[in-house]
Amino acid sequence: MANAFVIALATRKSSVVLRVLAWGLFVFEALLVLSARTHYTIDVLGGIFVAYAIHRVSLDVAARLGRTRAEDLS
Repeated sequence: MANAFVIALATRKSSVVLRVLAWGLFVFEALLVLSARTHYTIDVLGGIFVAYAIHRVSLDVAARLGRTRAEDLS
């Protein structure tokens, strides 16, 4: 489920259709996991938190690497 959330976050600058599809997949997967009672609600919320944290860190690292490479070229 965390993968679906990260994919939805990553489609931020994509077309509207792709964003709707990604967020719809995330909601469907969350409801499926909760309704099947395979995880507790706190597990789902924890997965969302971890996925967001990883996404945020990856953006920060990518920005840092981008600046480092630009400085190396000049």
